[in-house]
Amino acid sequence: MTKFPLVIMTPTEVVFEGECEILTFRTPEGWMGVLAHRAPLIALLEVDEIKINMGGGQQEYLLIHGGLLQCDGERVVILTGEVEKPEEVDVDAARKAMEEAQKALSMVESTKDRARAEAELQKATARYRLALRRTRRIGGR
Repeated sequence: MTKFPLVIMTPTEVVFEGECEILTFRTPEGWMGVLAHRAPLIALLEVDEIKINMGGGQQEYLLIHGGLLQCDGERVVILTGEVEKPEEVDVDAARKAMEEAQKALSMVESTKDRARAEAELQKATARYRLALRRTRRIGGR
């Protein structure tokens, strides 16, 4: 499969720069993917995991804290405020944060507070899934 250049950066660093066969990410409209030579695209990214398939069975997962994806047909650039790697997330702490976010969501009363609580739950759930990927890679669950 043909590869394309992928660059993922925050305001302070380039987090990933390499070749990719398939990139999968979530937008407000749902999950999308990019292959080499894709038509130009600009997409708003949700807070969630992205999957980088580098070919040869190599995959990497990163948690993107929202952002913007730009594809010009030759390369893809992701600009985001923050990126987390599986090894940076503690499974127990992530599970506790997810449980607390679920509890907070069940207690909200206003629409404004509900939106915030839903966003926190989305982030906490994504962090927990990312942390579980690391434990599975190491031989855990």
